[in-house]
Amino acid sequence: PQTSPQVPTVEIDVFGYSIRLPELRRYAKFYDKLRAGKWEARTFQVLGKHLDEQTHYVDIGAWIGVTAFWASHVAKSVIAVEPDPDCVAILRQLSASYPKVKVLAGALARGPDIRLHAVGDFGSSETTALNVGDGPSVLAKGLAIEEIMGQAAAGPVFVKIDIEGYEYEMASEIAKLRRY
Repeated sequence: PQTSPQVPTVEIDVFGYSIRLPELRRYAKFYDKLRAGKWEARTFQVLGKHLDEQTHYVDIGAWIGVTAFWASHVAKSVIAVEPDPDCVAILRQLSASYPKVKVLAGALARGPDIRLHAVGDFGSSETTALNVGDGPSVLAKGLAIEEIMGQAAAGPVFVKIDIEGYEYEMASEIAKLRRY
């Protein structure tokens, strides 16, 4: 099998924890916001309030691992679900430094696969299953809630879902979380 080249990394302090992310020019402006505490501060407040050493964290739409790697410092375990092929490669490489993080390559879906569309190119935070975007598209593995939640161990689970507007299409799948 073909292996992806190693991406250089950068350590960034994010709301009290240091995380390793890909050092790529396309993320430079984002990293400035992240370092300044101006990216999703409320998300980190909520995670900090609800995650602890007993709680498993499931991040559906993990992108490049910002919240997943951050959560690995406080949660019992982390499952990072991501369909974007560029982001999956990054997550797989970087998760080697985070033993609590397991990467699932795929998208929340009702069927065995789903078409993803890039806005610009893959690797951005805007890859979506919605039929929008001006970039390439790719077929990704579909993962039902049962498959994703089956990866979480027994105990409390906190789930974050950020799938670029596709949450509305997946409402019936998301509703199955009531069982967990």
